[in-house]
Amino acid sequence: MPANIIRYLNEGQAGKINETTKPDDPVLSKTHNFIIGNNKLALDAAAKKASEFDINPVIITDRLEGETEAACDFIVGTALSFKKNISQKKPLCLIFGGETTVKVNAGGKGGRNQHLALLCALKIAGIPGLTILCGGTDGNDGPTDSAGAIVDSYTISKANSINLDAEKYIREFDSYNFFEKVEGLVITGPTMTNVMDIVLVFIE
Repeated sequence: MPANIIRYLNEGQAGKINETTKPDDPVLSKTHNFIIGNNKLALDAAAKKASEFDINPVIITDRLEGETEAACDFIVGTALSFKKNISQKKPLCLIFGGETTVKVNAGGKGGRNQHLALLCALKIAGIPGLTILCGGTDGNDGPTDSAGAIVDSYTISKANSINLDAEKYIREFDSYNFFEKVEGLVITGPTMTNVMDIVLVFIE
């Protein structure tokens, strides 16, 4: 660590420089903070848009987090539960928000949303009436030009028809190249606003 930073921290600990400003400091008496964008607002906007298309929206959580594998199980498990529930008006859109974590140990190309979407594709393969979109609100998923990816019940069968091994792409953390081949990338361009990620699950 640079010597000037160490010196600054030591002087702060010794009381030789001012403490960090606290909320009740008079210097902040004319300061006002307004939240103009967050993940919950984005989820609410997605729900409103779904309603405009006569799709019944249900916001599940704005706290989606943890490993992508666990998040995938939660998303697909929730989707199957809603799909089986005949009392739920369909078509239906389940809405999740937050950010998952991917522990990358290979050199492929992709991002957490593309990786999550590919995991979901394997889980919903052959189950009709399910479509899942995983995307970053800033329009960039990892070091790629894609916001994320969209999958449905037929994504894996389409991949198999062109000799793509989805599990191999997962192992190599190469979801971008997988979705480029099956035409599943979601390209929005930069939105200039980042309020974490959104996952949309459409149930027919």
